[in-house]
Amino acid sequence: MNLWLESLDAPLQHRAGITDDLDVDIAIVGGGFTGLWAAHFLRQEMPGAKIVVLEKEFVGFGASGRNGGWASALYPVAFDRLVIEVGEERARNVREVWRRSVPELGAELARHGIDAGYSYGGNITVARTKVQMKRVEAEFLAAEHAGEGAVRLSRDQVKDRINISGSVGGLFIRECARIHPAKAVRGLASAVERAGVKIYEESEVLSLRPGASSVAKKGIVKVRHLGTIRRVHATHIVEATEGFLPSINSPTRSNRSVVPVYSLMTATEPLSPEIWKEIGWSGNETLAEACHLITYAQRTADDRIAIGGRGAPYFFNSKISPEQDRDPQVHGQLRELARSWFPILRDVNFTHAWGGPLGIARDWHPTVSFDDKNGYARAGGYVGDGVTSSYVAGRTLADLLSGKKSEFTKLPWVNHQSPPWEGEPVRWLAINAGLKAMTWADREEHLSHRESLIARAMARLLGH
Repeated sequence: MNLWLESLDAPLQHRAGITDDLDVDIAIVGGGFTGLWAAHFLRQEMPGAKIVVLEKEFVGFGASGRNGGWASALYPVAFDRLVIEVGEERARNVREVWRRSVPELGAELARHGIDAGYSYGGNITVARTKVQMKRVEAEFLAAEHAGEGAVRLSRDQVKDRINISGSVGGLFIRECARIHPAKAVRGLASAVERAGVKIYEESEVLSLRPGASSVAKKGIVKVRHLGTIRRVHATHIVEATEGFLPSINSPTRSNRSVVPVYSLMTATEPLSPEIWKEIGWSGNETLAEACHLITYAQRTADDRIAIGGRGAPYFFNSKISPEQDRDPQVHGQLRELARSWFPILRDVNFTHAWGGPLGIARDWHPTVSFDDKNGYARAGGYVGDGVTSSYVAGRTLADLLSGKKSEFTKLPWVNHQSPPWEGEPVRWLAINAGLKAMTWADREEHLSHRESLIARAMARLLGH
């Protein structure tokens, strides 16, 4: 059960599917944050354009309706590595754009009356061992190098904010907000519709073929609804499907451009005022532990703890299916992690467990690409940091398609070409070995009380 979709303000109702062939200016494939932010900003930059959004299931079905609810300034590639690849000035610009975009995103939601529980409380990364504290110190120094405002927290300072068991210190970063992702994405969809964009749900894109400017030929998107095939002729096609990208047949990119890796979540029942008095957490900060296997948590607007993390296996040949949204072992580990943070949760019920795929490119780089010769554009590969990144991607796509030169079109992710992932079975073996390695790295540190050699060996593969 997905907490976000179950706690919407109104019952989930599907929009109508496509019933006719269409001729449009812009066809956007994917009804998540990327596609909808793109539609939102394209309507502003190209007010006369005919824009449609095509979604296989319903708005927010994918990562946009399942994620941890962090609107963070995180970028998947470490700052030092980005400096090496694109230079310090451009790397600093990336970090500045993402930091600024966190409050801008909240303001944009508010401007359209979207109540998504947005709370600009910042983020705390807590260290529960001395080895983890060394990583926190390194993260603090990296933030200083990037010109960011980060604050080191002592054990007592962490406890004053969140009474997390075993804390030895932590790091506070201002640029992060808690949101209810499903309310945000569905509210954005309604705002886009009010602006004149048509959204078709239950409309599965089977394939797409970009156009050819040399003969003024439009691209074609083949769509299936209720067993009937329709064709959408479009001057521009925007592919915004994140981890679901490999499922669509396209001659413009390899099905190995990104791989879908699952991240899972679980949530408690609403907690009593007595429990919250013990835990604290009144500032609505998002929370993570400085371990190697990624974890993330928030205090929800209805007073639950929602906690998530990686560790679920990658499935052979990039398979995606509903049964993969749940993994009893990983969900059990997340519940135990929450109880280790807050022992007072030992008798509390966990009422929801869900998950879904996110997209990862081979070099960990997100991408926004556009070919003005054939009208094809794509954005994605956010490595789980997609709430803010999709907002920036929407602005970038709008400027690229409209021909506007801006700070967004100068970002280094524009037309970045990641190498393809290896073929199977090498891909399956390597990705699952990497996921296991991060689990082993945490166990190694717990036993040795020293920095993990396994993690050090994996760092380059993980964008660091």
